[in-house]
Amino acid sequence: MNRIENNPKFKFSMIDNLMFSLSSSMILLYIEEPNWANVRKKSVELNLAQKATLSSNDRYVSEALSRLRYLTDSEISYFKGANDQEQRYLLWIALCRSNRLAREFAIKLLRENFLNYKNKVSLEDYDSFYFDLSSSNEELDHVSLKMKSKIRGRIINTAKEANILSKDNFIQPCFLTEQFCKTVAQNSPQDLLYLPVYEADIKGL
Repeated sequence: MNRIENNPKFKFSMIDNLMFSLSSSMILLYIEEPNWANVRKKSVELNLAQKATLSSNDRYVSEALSRLRYLTDSEISYFKGANDQEQRYLLWIALCRSNRLAREFAIKLLRENFLNYKNKVSLEDYDSFYFDLSSSNEELDHVSLKMKSKIRGRIINTAKEANILSKDNFIQPCFLTEQFCKTVAQNSPQDLLYLPVYEADIKGL
C-alpha cells in the first residue's frame, strides 16, 4: 500500500464543515469504480451536493474530493461497513491530512488540551493557538480577519460534526475499535493522534 503523505500547505478555502452526506455518497461511487476523476464527474452530474447551481455543486464536490483523496483504499473499504461515528472519524482524519491548519489544530490545541485535562476548547484558545502558529509561519499573518474568523468557525464546527467536540466545545474522548486503529495505522499510527485518544489506549492494538 502506498503511504499517503500529509499536505504541507495551509488551506483557507473550506466552504463547508464535515460534508458527511456528500462524502459518504462519493465514497460509495468510488467503491463501485475506483477512479476519483469519474467520481467527481458523476457527483456533479447527479448533483450529490444538492445545490441550486452547477457552479456551487462543482465547488462542493471539489472540496469534498480534495479531502477524500487523502483516505487510503483500505480506509475507504472500511468506511462502507463502519458505523456512523467511525465514518465521521475517518472524514476528520482525511481533513487533517489534507489541510495543515486542521492538522495543527488537532495536535497542538485539541490534543494538548485533552492530555492536560483541559476538557474544553474556547474561541480564545483557538485564537492563541493561531497566534502562536503564525509566529513561525509568516503566511498566516497575511490572512484577513474575516477569513481567520471563517476558518476558525469551519474547523471547530467540523470537529463538532465529527463528535470530537460537543455543541458546547467540550472535548469528546474517542473510544476506538481494534480494527479501526489497525486500518488507519496501516498508513501511519500517528494519524490516530488527530483524535482525542491516549497513546496507551491504542498501543498494541
